[in-house]
Amino acid sequence: MGVGTQGMGAVSAGATRFAIVFSLAYRVVELIFKEEYTLVDFFVNVTMDMAKLAVATQVTTLVTGSIVTGALTAGVSVIAVAVGVFVVGALIAYALYKLDDEYGISEAIIKALKSHRPPKPETPYHPDQFFTLLGRYSRG
Repeated sequence: MGVGTQGMGAVSAGATRFAIVFSLAYRVVELIFKEEYTLVDFFVNVTMDMAKLAVATQVTTLVTGSIVTGALTAGVSVIAVAVGVFVVGALIAYALYKLDDEYGISEAIIKALKSHRPPKPETPYHPDQFFTLLGRYSRG
């Protein structure tokens, strides 16, 4: 637990690193064991996790300032303030996940990316075509 601005910054940076590593590990396990889980799903879910983390961090930072100021002015212990900040951050992250589930933002992005595939060529390419066409366009 850090005391002061430098300590809170160090704790925030460490927590962010942990959240990123945990998210990547969870999504890799999901990629390995889920049957219909593609790389598009993986990258969209990891990106959405990072976006949720960034929003939760910023909102928690804004709310934390008033919580810490009010609590320390009232004489509340540092441990209670840290627990309060943790609870506020967890509630904000939970609200973001619920919003994503309700509005289906991740699923909509995945669906849009999967439906936007380039059309397949009418005739499949074969390596022999290169040499056939080379004879047409060269003098040899």
